[in-house]
Amino acid sequence: MLAEIIKVFIKYMGYELYTTIFTSMKEKFDKYFHHLPHLLGLAIIIDPRCKEVGLQEFLERIFDDQIQFATIMQTCNRLFQEYRAAAAASASINTPTQTTLAVQQSRGGRLSIFTAIKNRKISQHISVSSSELQRYLESPSVDDSDNFDILEWWIQNDSLWHVVSQMACVVLT
Repeated sequence: MLAEIIKVFIKYMGYELYTTIFTSMKEKFDKYFHHLPHLLGLAIIIDPRCKEVGLQEFLERIFDDQIQFATIMQTCNRLFQEYRAAAAASASINTPTQTTLAVQQSRGGRLSIFTAIKNRKISQHISVSSSELQRYLESPSVDDSDNFDILEWWIQNDSLWHVVSQMACVVLT
């Protein structure tokens, strides 16, 4: 419903006939939804059809405020850092520590090559994920279509942007 209101604002904002009506509506919209740009901004950023360009367009058309762009991007980066830290913590729980590995080896136990490969993949995934959000934002936008399902897209692209995918699924639901 809110998206429909925004679409109407965008469609008729330039018409002089509606200026008085929209000025009043926009004042009320801003009063009640002034914090909303952060949530909508996050949703726009994680929409692979929009990303940062979509956020800039949204803020210019609806809020006439580019100052919020930097704030919303900072919020997005902080949120990503929290999700990345949680992913790293859960991976470290499942990954044997160097002490555990040394104890296993000192007891004559040898790690299988498969365990070593798995541990290496996990540690590489954690270090690569530091640039995951930036890689996502720099990737080409997805073409828009009538039957585009954003949650399905994130599920299908989880292997490319695992942490951003987790963040997206929470923000969008």
